[in-house]
Amino acid sequence: MIAKGYIFSLLYAVLCVLSGTLAHKLGMPRRYSRKLVHIAVGAEWLILYHYMGVSVHFLAVCLICTVGLLLDYIFHVMPAMASDEENAPGTVYYGVAMSILAIASLIEPELMIPFGMAVFCTSLGDGAAGIFGRINRFNPKLLGKKTVFGFVSNLLISFGVVFAMSRIFSFRLSVISCIIIALLSAVVELVSRFGLDNILVTLSVAAMAYILHAFPSFEEYALFFALIAAVVGVVYEHRALSKSGIVLAVALAIISNIALGNIGFALLLIYFAASIITDKAKKRSQPNRVFTPYTKRKSKRNVFQVASNGAPAGISALLLIITGNTAFAVCFVAALAEALADTAASGLGALAKKTYDPFRRQVCEKGLSGGMSVLGTLSSLGFAAVFVTIAALFGAVTPLEAVIACAAAFVGMVVDSFIGSVFQAKFVCTRCGKMLEKPTCCKKPARLVRGFGKIRNSTVNIISNVFSTVLTLVICLAIA
Repeated sequence: MIAKGYIFSLLYAVLCVLSGTLAHKLGMPRRYSRKLVHIAVGAEWLILYHYMGVSVHFLAVCLICTVGLLLDYIFHVMPAMASDEENAPGTVYYGVAMSILAIASLIEPELMIPFGMAVFCTSLGDGAAGIFGRINRFNPKLLGKKTVFGFVSNLLISFGVVFAMSRIFSFRLSVISCIIIALLSAVVELVSRFGLDNILVTLSVAAMAYILHAFPSFEEYALFFALIAAVVGVVYEHRALSKSGIVLAVALAIISNIALGNIGFALLLIYFAASIITDKAKKRSQPNRVFTPYTKRKSKRNVFQVASNGAPAGISALLLIITGNTAFAVCFVAALAEALADTAASGLGALAKKTYDPFRRQVCEKGLSGGMSVLGTLSSLGFAAVFVTIAALFGAVTPLEAVIACAAAFVGMVVDSFIGSVFQAKFVCTRCGKMLEKPTCCKKPARLVRGFGKIRNSTVNIISNVFSTVLTLVICLAIA
């Protein structure tokens, strides 16, 4: 059996390379001939597992293949195997990853099946991402050159691989665990550069599969580890947050994940995604706005803006961890719902034809704090209602608690408009005469005409958010 393992595995490796070389000679572009080999070589694990099992012989074949790949990278023997990035020895990393896992399997035999899952996620999932990701039509980019089709194809194939192997090899993994592993595979491939996906996907998938098998309860918190790298990467790529804002947002995500598990992290992601959508709607409602190259690069939200919208939710999650009182879970949902309601009101409200300030009983400019519109008001209520409904469906709150959170969020949005109208600083540009909320305009200081100079939008946001959170807590404690 061992001798057959050496013969068949090495012959199969040579066959894979020759197939890629022949395809390249017949005119197949190098990026596809390389992916052909990349996809086919995953079956090497099956041959080694069948004939050698957990043994040093398995490791020996991995080391032989790694040395061969390293020599090819140094001397460029096989052009069909060359990376698109000349300085990225991706195929060598693949061999290194397999050798590391072969060594680890000698120490912990239970790691062998996760090892196989990782190999096939890398070969089939990553290979599919490289092929489908190059489709040009209707395929928006997510991160760098990585695209939606590449990510989705990787995700689906990785899930199929993990789910099938968990059943075939009687390796205890739930469907949710399979989804989490597939997400991790697709995310690591998305954020990796310089050929490192071949080693990072393989090692991370094997580690996650082993942990979820050995500690099933970890599934409740694993979504954070599967997605956080992609979230940070996409946010940074699209300049949605400043660096300090990203750090604070990650801290909030960690606290939310500890407090409520996957549900807390998922709710935070839903809030953030909905906020980005409404912000884009607000931006598109200003067709005459002129952007310079500098403003295009400028981060959209800084650490103070993240704190004003996320601090009450983060504190609620922290108090939930400390006290275990579920009322703070409702506060967490209400705080995010209020922040989302306010963002929807200002973002989608900017699309309304008419904005009215009910506290001053006068028509006002669109986008000016204190102004309300039918579209903005209905949008805020709708977004808050949908958000708390999702929270209830996920089990974060009960239906009654969802109603309380939605009501408190809507009241908080109204309070935000009231404070914005009566107390927030409003300025008039001395050159163009436009009323605005910033102290400068047309490269000159603007004149304060009403409100208090130190009360700005971030201050108003955190006051209204705290109001909603405290109101929720009072109601929950009163009916407990």
